Amino acid sequence: MARILLIDTVYPAFIRWLYQREPELARQSHAAQLEHALETCYHNVSVWAEPLRLLGHEVREVWANHAPLQHSWCRENGRMDLFPEGEAANLLAGSHAKPDWFMAICAAQVRAFRPDILWLADLYTFHDGFLVTVDGAYRRAIGQNAATPPTTSLRRLDLAVSASAENVRHFRSGGLAAELLPHGFNPRILQHLPEPPDEPVRPFGFFGSLYPAHRQRQAQLLAIAGQMPIEVWTDATLPPEFAATRIKRHLALWGAAMYREVARTATVLNSHLDGTGDWATNQRLFEVTGCGAALLTDRKSNLGELFDIDRECVAYDSAEDCVEKARWLADHPAERAAIAARGQRRTLTDHSVFQRGLCIQEILCAHGMAA
Repeated sequence: MARILLIDTVYPAFIRWLYQREPELARQSHAAQLEHALETCYHNVSVWAEPLRLLGHEVREVWANHAPLQHSWCRENGRMDLFPEGEAANLLAGSHAKPDWFMAICAAQVRAFRPDILWLADLYTFHDGFLVTVDGAYRRAIGQNAATPPTTSLRRLDLAVSASAENVRHFRSGGLAAELLPHGFNPRILQHLPEPPDEPVRPFGFFGSLYPAHRQRQAQLLAIAGQMPIEVWTDATLPPEFAATRIKRHLALWGAAMYREVARTATVLNSHLDGTGDWATNQRLFEVTGCGAALLTDRKSNLGELFDIDRECVAYDSAEDCVEKARWLADHPAERAAIAARGQRRTLTDHSVFQRGLCIQEILCAHGMAA
């Protein structure tokens, strides 16, 4: 089996949220801080770690831009020379002038572990430039990307994996081996949810980002909130035009705290990133259904391969169609609950990270990276 190093970045807002709630964490060991971060069930490349370990691989994880974690790693490994002098307070607070401050630390972590497989899950940050830096410290490199494909050079990757078939085609057209790997639901999230489940406390909600890369999502949400109430959890500042709508904004939640609110929402709206095209790719598909809420998502060409539409989820074709279906779900609670229950069963049966771990193993074997 293989030694695998998983590297990803995380939202700085999540780091600030976590350490503002528990500031004493920053004084704990690297292992204790990582374990605490994992216990939040925040979704990043670490979701592959447990399934891969169960298959016999040795796996370590790096949260590249997680300043408290990286600070503790440097302290415990005698590499404080790599942590930006004079920047510790700013970095631990989640603000920094140099966005690439962590690259040298990550390179040192690759050299320390010397993985057979270096798995890079943020290809906007980690690309050929980084692979040149760590040349000779790893055997094979895999890149993961499900959003808009990066424009950076990726010629040094041995393989790309993506939840988007369109991205797979894009990578292959550029001469890079690529395979389809959908996202998956982490069943450990269920440990953080009430048992038996609480009754929903709100009819309709949305959880997610509203940045420039989500212009279509913003437009849909604006049209929907102009016609019916919806509660929204986001770290983005809403544009002024939302002031006249029926939207109720909450500060963003992360990990288990967010999943508890998802489970307490009758119907959850999902809207894909603009650059994903006609392919259902995002993680929210499986988080919403896995937590037991009814999924109302934008229709994509492959959605019927993931869920039985109108039985395990509901799909909309426009903002007007979304409003009509959201109202129907609110007016028919028994039918909505049945759709939610079937969607949850489907996700737990077919779309967990453990099923995806078997897919990863098949991919690794097909490309000569595992026995």
